[in-house]
Amino acid sequence: MVGLGFNEFSESGVAGCPTAATFQGAALEVFNKSQMLAGASVNFVFTNPMPSYFSLVPADTLTASATTEYFASLNSGTGTALHRVTSVGVPPASVTLTAVADITVPGYSNPPKASQPGTTTKIDSGDDRTQNVVALGTDMTVTQTIGCKPSGDTTKRSCGRVYEVNNGTNTLKTARTISAAGTYFFYPAATFEGSGNVGVSIGRSSSTTFGSLYTTAGTWGGTLAAPVLVQAGTAANTTGRYGDYNAAAPQPGTTNQFWVAGEIGGTSGTAFKWNTAAGPVTAS
Repeated sequence: MVGLGFNEFSESGVAGCPTAATFQGAALEVFNKSQMLAGASVNFVFTNPMPSYFSLVPADTLTASATTEYFASLNSGTGTALHRVTSVGVPPASVTLTAVADITVPGYSNPPKASQPGTTTKIDSGDDRTQNVVALGTDMTVTQTIGCKPSGDTTKRSCGRVYEVNNGTNTLKTARTISAAGTYFFYPAATFEGSGNVGVSIGRSSSTTFGSLYTTAGTWGGTLAAPVLVQAGTAANTTGRYGDYNAAAPQPGTTNQFWVAGEIGGTSGTAFKWNTAAGPVTAS
């Protein structure tokens, strides 16, 4: 199956994309993957908007034999809950959606925008919605950008948050915050390297550092190493919009390698100068 999650907004009497709209809830769609790969007509099912959820993100499920697809959601603005919904079944057969018990996580809130050198325009670090979800067996990672005050700092910054969850026991293994004094981190994505390690892709900037792509890694349930540079940005991004999502994916056939991708500040392009960096990472 292929899962899709999205937020739905509407304005009474206005079709398409209205300029002002009211949030109706998060909705899900589930597609027949085999039909999609075959280029055939595709069976799918969908839900109406569910007001109690915001940004339900489907898990990138790394277990080929898995029959359950997880979706994860975090509250909009502030909260301490991690919500999950499961989907079982492949259209046109019956599909069953089930709300799983919430998991309590450390408190989170929206991040501030991120400083960058050479301009008073700040990088849009987004909000605290779910960024990325990856499942392997009963283990699952969920990421978001939050506001936090790093150790030794006096100012609230944007920080990365990585949750490690055991879906089999419905428990939080650990929650790890990526932060540093005087520094902004944003748009984290996590994946598994093998079965016991986690790799992370994340953006970073500061008053002296353009938006750049960084990475970190660690053992499942353990600590993350200090973030290291993948690709430095070369210019400020003054568009008012930054790449909303980073990516991380395992290198098949390895237990300590993964790929990362994300936006960096640069000069290529015309109107918006959105530049992207990607590269392989080996954890040791």
